[in-house]
Amino acid sequence: MNIILWVLQAIIAVKLVTVVITHGFQQSKSTMREAIEKSGGNPKPLLYVIAGLSLLAAIGVLLPVRFGVFPLIYAGVMLLASIPFHLRCREKPKVFVSIILLLLAGVVYYGRWVLGY
Repeated sequence: MNIILWVLQAIIAVKLVTVVITHGFQQSKSTMREAIEKSGGNPKPLLYVIAGLSLLAAIGVLLPVRFGVFPLIYAGVMLLASIPFHLRCREKPKVFVSIILLLLAGVVYYGRWVLGY
């Protein structure tokens, strides 16, 4: 069970790191420019904040013993907050990815802090 939880945590962390890369460093790509236009403006500072917070969440998800339950909850809150934003931008595939990652974070939370693995 412990290995499964670590694999799930790694999957969540990898996705959060891809958010860091796309939102922080690849804002000039065509897909990001389209998403920025759909969101109604120029949210570049917001994207930098999202990238920074995602990096902190990815580190926290990989270090649960050191930081306790809070980074995992924070990652879940970030994923939960991304759902209405992607719905507003009409990015349904990203909504489904966020929902799946949120469910994975819930499984990890349950396994780590309720079952005690």
